[in-house]
Amino acid sequence: MCTGFLLFSYCCFLNLKGYSQGRRTDSIIRSQIDPFVQPITETDSLLKQIKPGKHDIHIPAIKRPEKLALPAKPAISFDKVSISNEGLLDQNYFAGGYYYLNNAQISGVATISKMPLNAGFLHQDLFMDGHSFKNTFKVSFDKQAFLDGYRKQLQDQLSIDQLVPKDSLLQSMKLKAEAGIRSRMDSLMSDYKNSLSKNIPALDTLKDYTNNANVNGIFRNLLSAAYAKAIREKEAKLKQLQESNADKAQMADLQKEIDAYYKLVSIYNQYRELQTKYNLSDLQKKLNEETAQRKKQYDQLMSKPSSVKDLAQQNLQLSGFEELLMSIEKLNIGQHTISLSPLSLYSYLTNGVSIEILTKKKRYLFLMAGKETDLNSIQARAIFTSLYNNDHTAVGLRMGKGAIADNHLHFSLFNFHQSKSYSDGTTLEVPQKNTMVMGLSNRFEIGASSAVELELSRSSAVYKDAVYEMDTSTRRSAFHDIISGSNLAQGLAADIKYTGNFREEGLNVMAELAHVASGYYNPGNPFLSRGSNTGTLQVKKVWKKKFTINARTNIRQYHYTTLASSTWWNFSHLIDLGLKLKGGQQISIRYQPTRGIQKSNGQRILQNAADMVTVNLNLQKILGTTIYRNNINTIYNTSRYANFSMLSSKTLTLTSLQSVTLGDNLVYWNNTYTYAIDPSVIAYMNTSFNTEAGISYKAGDNVSLSSSLIYNSITGYVKQVGGRQSVSATIHKKIETSFYIDVKLNIQESSSYYGEPLTANCSIKYSL
Repeated sequence: MCTGFLLFSYCCFLNLKGYSQGRRTDSIIRSQIDPFVQPITETDSLLKQIKPGKHDIHIPAIKRPEKLALPAKPAISFDKVSISNEGLLDQNYFAGGYYYLNNAQISGVATISKMPLNAGFLHQDLFMDGHSFKNTFKVSFDKQAFLDGYRKQLQDQLSIDQLVPKDSLLQSMKLKAEAGIRSRMDSLMSDYKNSLSKNIPALDTLKDYTNNANVNGIFRNLLSAAYAKAIREKEAKLKQLQESNADKAQMADLQKEIDAYYKLVSIYNQYRELQTKYNLSDLQKKLNEETAQRKKQYDQLMSKPSSVKDLAQQNLQLSGFEELLMSIEKLNIGQHTISLSPLSLYSYLTNGVSIEILTKKKRYLFLMAGKETDLNSIQARAIFTSLYNNDHTAVGLRMGKGAIADNHLHFSLFNFHQSKSYSDGTTLEVPQKNTMVMGLSNRFEIGASSAVELELSRSSAVYKDAVYEMDTSTRRSAFHDIISGSNLAQGLAADIKYTGNFREEGLNVMAELAHVASGYYNPGNPFLSRGSNTGTLQVKKVWKKKFTINARTNIRQYHYTTLASSTWWNFSHLIDLGLKLKGGQQISIRYQPTRGIQKSNGQRILQNAADMVTVNLNLQKILGTTIYRNNINTIYNTSRYANFSMLSSKTLTLTSLQSVTLGDNLVYWNNTYTYAIDPSVIAYMNTSFNTEAGISYKAGDNVSLSSSLIYNSITGYVKQVGGRQSVSATIHKKIETSFYIDVKLNIQESSSYYGEPLTANCSIKYSL
């Protein structure tokens, strides 16, 4: 039924919207200035108008006489099929004893009618005071692999000049400048040969006067110091002959040679003046910048999925099925996670079907139908929003204009139906609950560097059991409740977010405000805190790619009850200063204060407070093929807790992570020492020391190993020694296996809380 719902909705969507035929991508629009009607004297002013990389560039549709046909592919093909099994043995700190988790997985890639699919099946066995197992599978459309084939085809057929045309103004200006220089130089050289009847072979090879290095090189070789010295000697000899009124024929020859030299110097000086006059060097520099910018734009086009889609649809011969696949952004079947936006679906785990479609005209549609299964035990759920069972089915859609990551306007509607079951370990019957969440999302850009995201959501939950008869008697349905005006404020959530990325200034800004009413309930986002107001501001500034300042502040207000006079406030701030040093080294200083305050009946009660100062230093030294690295971290933390009669804890932690790379081997020594200034009965607030020294090395081409020794101690509790060993091996290029074991032995124990932990992991993977 779920699959039929998705297909029916998608068909309706196509019939209503349709596909556009051959949408042109944006074409390059530039001011068309005909340089041939401009006097040469205006070259300088025109040149100042040209800034490669600063113009708004768009991509033209390349019109070809006939669309290129892609090579035929088999209807079904298989690739990268692998089978793996992994077992994990570890200590259970919550229930005591050990557990063993075994994962058997089959994964692979199949292409069906040019549609690449990633598929996986996972069988999990958990042995812990009994045996339980779970099977999950997933099939997903690999859009990246799908586009890679078209990307390669486009790169083979479309050159940079076709896809990103050259700057016509720059090209025509260069041609005009080159023509002017060439015409003047040809005239000078012709006059030189005719008037002096002198032919220099080196100058005969000089045909391109626009090649600065070539022209300068030839003239500098000709007008050498030796040549200049010989001319000075001939000038002295000519002066002697003129004073003695000697052989006139010899004087004429000397004069001709001297005139040829100075004429050659004059030609070279005029060449340099022509270069300055026509700005040839600046033109060439800008042409080089433009070439690099065009190459960058071409690479960006070929890497961006949306532009690859547009170019493939315009220039390749695609079937109707391939056109359909071009519109599918995501397709998942089985267990998978969905993240759309905070007030619709966000980190939502489902077992079902979801599809995301974006057409040529940027029409967007998302459909989903599936079921979420709650964890078997509430002890295993670290964070939860309800003590009741959360098993439910869900269906919904999101539709509108534009992709989620781009400018868009979307409407969403999701329905969650919670099943009737029993909570683990209790006899309390869990009521059936129907929840509907409706939302509106809008994203728009402000200029080229800023964007605003707005989201508004309303939810409604209706209980179906007799014990909650008051709901069924006053509310007809969740949908009726969500569109009605009753209790409107109690079921609302809103979020507004601003992001600014100012690259030239090296500045990033993010500001966000969120409100979640106490009656708002959205199973699609398990991380929302009901009855809360949140404000966040983050600023990051970089100076000359070396010095960075990152500041963030977060303020949250919680209403845990319906009493307006009782609220909880949480203040969290951060300021981080970073400096990059030579040789890849860097240093940073961070300060993080947090405060938890309860306001009740006009009183302000400090519940908890913490201040943390961190100094981090990354050191690196390269000596030949040997690389030494050391990450040194110093943390001072002070905490106070009202629930423990304002228990105060102050700790100083020193961490050093050292490693030396010797060819294929890595030797490391990691140390962490925490000094508790105010020891307490809580173990993690006492002085502790952890050290591990080991080596990672290879035993042949296909075997990698890592061995280390460990020592741990917590003052007043335990002292441990142990070791870790891992082995990874590849057998016959198809079988990969790994083994890991972590064993610790208590040499001194003051509390039974600490056992002697053992962790082991073994896996094997076979690839077809």
